[in-house]
Amino acid sequence: MSSDISTDVLEHASHGTGHDGDPDLIGPARQFLLVHKSLTSPENVATRAAIFTEFSKILLGDLLQKVKIGQGGMPDGYQSVSEGGHLLVVQAGSHALGIWNPSDPMSCLCLGSVSQSTFYSIAEKKLRSAEDKMHLRILRKLWDPETESGAAFHIVMRGVLIKLQYCCIGAYEMARWESLLVQPSQKVALPSEVLVSLNTCRDIRYICDTIPNLEKFQTVYRILELWSRCRGIYSGPLGYLDRDRLVLLLNHLWKVRPVNDTPVSSIVSEFFASYSVFNWGRETIVDPTQDDAKSEIPYIRRDNAAAIMTIFAPVKNVASSVTKNTLKTLQREFNRAKDLANPANLSWDDLMGVRGTDISNPFSTATAEFVQKFNIFVRFDIRYWGSNTASRTRFFDDMGMQYASLFARLSNLDLRVYLRSYDSLAFAWPYRLTETATNVQDENSFYLIGLDYDVAGKCRQQFSDRLRLECEEFARKLYEDGIFDPTTAWISFSIVEKQELGEIGLHREVGIREVPAIMSQSRYDENTSLRGVLPSDQQPSQRESKKADTQRKAQKLAQSKLRPAVDILNRLTWDSNFDRKDYIIGYEDRFAGSLEMPLDSWKGDSTDEEFIPRHRILYFKRRSDNEIVWDRNKKIDKIFGSGNAVHM
Repeated sequence: MSSDISTDVLEHASHGTGHDGDPDLIGPARQFLLVHKSLTSPENVATRAAIFTEFSKILLGDLLQKVKIGQGGMPDGYQSVSEGGHLLVVQAGSHALGIWNPSDPMSCLCLGSVSQSTFYSIAEKKLRSAEDKMHLRILRKLWDPETESGAAFHIVMRGVLIKLQYCCIGAYEMARWESLLVQPSQKVALPSEVLVSLNTCRDIRYICDTIPNLEKFQTVYRILELWSRCRGIYSGPLGYLDRDRLVLLLNHLWKVRPVNDTPVSSIVSEFFASYSVFNWGRETIVDPTQDDAKSEIPYIRRDNAAAIMTIFAPVKNVASSVTKNTLKTLQREFNRAKDLANPANLSWDDLMGVRGTDISNPFSTATAEFVQKFNIFVRFDIRYWGSNTASRTRFFDDMGMQYASLFARLSNLDLRVYLRSYDSLAFAWPYRLTETATNVQDENSFYLIGLDYDVAGKCRQQFSDRLRLECEEFARKLYEDGIFDPTTAWISFSIVEKQELGEIGLHREVGIREVPAIMSQSRYDENTSLRGVLPSDQQPSQRESKKADTQRKAQKLAQSKLRPAVDILNRLTWDSNFDRKDYIIGYEDRFAGSLEMPLDSWKGDSTDEEFIPRHRILYFKRRSDNEIVWDRNKKIDKIFGSGNAVHM
């Protein structure tokens, strides 16, 4: 929505009051979501519906018919009636439930009687033949974590990412597909791996059919999702909330509490009131109208901190990554929200933690709270200087998942002897951050994990040393396992205190509708960024042409900006093509003026007594021939070729 929204509209949207003709208060809530770009427009809905229809025609051919699935408003599907065999294409995930956002991929599930290999072979030929006419291209074919079995096509059609999954259910089951999707309470004799794939559609369809007021359900869900994003607790791999968990929590509340006839604000208030006192250690979240999940709970729960079960067998605990530590974080946020969510005078802005009507940075308040709460932080710096866009995207995605692994590792450490109390928290902020006070060209991207510790000097040093040791071991393994290419990227771990952080903010690539760099792998949807991924069948000449074009753009950009000293330092340190022992750093001393030191002697840890800030670096010189390879003042860069100076 444009930024010229009237003050009256914003004031009305940010409070839980509405017109007499809207007793459910859906209108004000949806207006608030629209202001914060968390609601799809009618134009977006129409565009996605048209794309789904066109995509189905490509797969099924001209002989197809529209079918209605369920009674709860689930989108229609398309069925093939050709002689070659029956196929059914339906939407799954967020599109099926009507809670998708423009940045979400469209998940499509195709049911049929042919084998998986036969379907994908035929589908690929049809998709290839329609590439030019339908503005379509196949990005890649890969193992799909959503279903944990089989492959999936990732396709871009008219700018929309589509995930195509196939489920072979056999000729007999295909002839009675309605009993599988519309009446899923019946026992189905299919292999478990087939049911896992099928349940991505069955679970959502069942929720659609058993929620009396689906529009209200969708609105409340979107409010809760926006709240969890703004509060920094929307990340499945980090053990916080994600789409699966929020949907199943809300579905459970809707069916155990009389909330269907109450206003949106009251349902939101009831959500926080219920789950702030929920006994997560003993109770399990299930759909109370189904018995399938209940029968398998004792075998699945094990030692998980929380159990949020899917609906149909084989049931799965979607909260398996929630730890005791992250559960404390969630409970803390539930309690905070409960105190603010008074339906009589509910301010959506206060609940989200946003500052007034500023929608440009809705995370600012929660970020500041996060920094103020903790005294010591694990800082995970990441840089990428390569020119390949696809490699850059993969690098940041991979580092996001490694960040989640590090958080899990630190959360499992026995550090109670150093902590202030047994209830102390470790909290990983899921969004990439940057130092806002630095120059744009020196911008660094990093993650932060906040921890509470005992202020006693001895315990403080022991705590820091233990953390540093764990981080160094983690970094060593990343390098040894070849998780990333050190010639184009760099990582670093450091232990910093609150006063050393300075002014920080969200990295410019992080937006309100983007999933955190720590991606949430959803059972029902996969929010995967595939920006810049080349088609799998692109010819070598096309690849070379694209590579040359990318290099020209990078060279043009390089001519206008001098690469910062930190990039030079990182590359000389980690790129095996350079001998770091052959380089000298020239820097400015506050008292002695310009001095030099070997690169090997440089101390990059701010806790070191010999630490020198990077902004004091003046130049880098090669020892073997005494040549200046980078100079800040003269704009010389012979490492990357950046800057305005002419290099001979």
